[in-house]
Amino acid sequence: MRWRTDDNGVRPGAEIGLGHRMAVLGSALLLAGLCSCQALLYPIIATAPDPTKKVAAEFGRLAGHRVAIVVWADQGTLFEYPFIRFELAEYIAYHLKQKIRPIGLVSNREIAAYQQSHYDWDSVAPARIGQQFDADLVLYVEVLEYTTRGGGTEYLLSGRGRVALAVHDVRAEPDRQRVYHGEAQVRYPESGSLGSTEATTAVVHRRTLDLLAQAVAKKFYDHEEPL
Repeated sequence: MRWRTDDNGVRPGAEIGLGHRMAVLGSALLLAGLCSCQALLYPIIATAPDPTKKVAAEFGRLAGHRVAIVVWADQGTLFEYPFIRFELAEYIAYHLKQKIRPIGLVSNREIAAYQQSHYDWDSVAPARIGQQFDADLVLYVEVLEYTTRGGGTEYLLSGRGRVALAVHDVRAEPDRQRVYHGEAQVRYPESGSLGSTEATTAVVHRRTLDLLAQAVAKKFYDHEEPL
């Protein structure tokens, strides 16, 4: 069979076939380019930091002052966690020192000893307690809820803590001594509970205290939080 050609010797329809092949080739090259770009972007996307928002301190005037951390807990909480006042104060002190400089802190052991030797210490105004330790400010922390038990059974663990906070200016007039009040709460893990094979009560206790102390400290310095 003989193919007909035009005056230029090109078979009719050849231009269409060539154009089609060029289009297919172009699409393939574009797809390959896009795949290459995605391959290059994947590790960047995978390692990109999560978006955050800036959060201003609720009370940003601890820096440059000597602060006494005084923790109160009810008798039921103290029966379950006898050292929680000292432990929570130590965790809070650690996080404050990491983020706020300069800051002076009264020894938590001295305050714990004072609480042990004065059974009615919690009837004394926080500012007066601060005066005894030559503090400028008193960070008064009331433990409203604390437990490491989850689901009403000893076999499940779930840390929960909630505290009320107040800062008292030792040198202010009595009716103006409380210069800040707020609240903080945490849960560990964030949802659900842990079985006894996943963690121990001691581990959950330490982790919950640490998270609670971080939440308290964040009230006093600018920071970023996930969106």
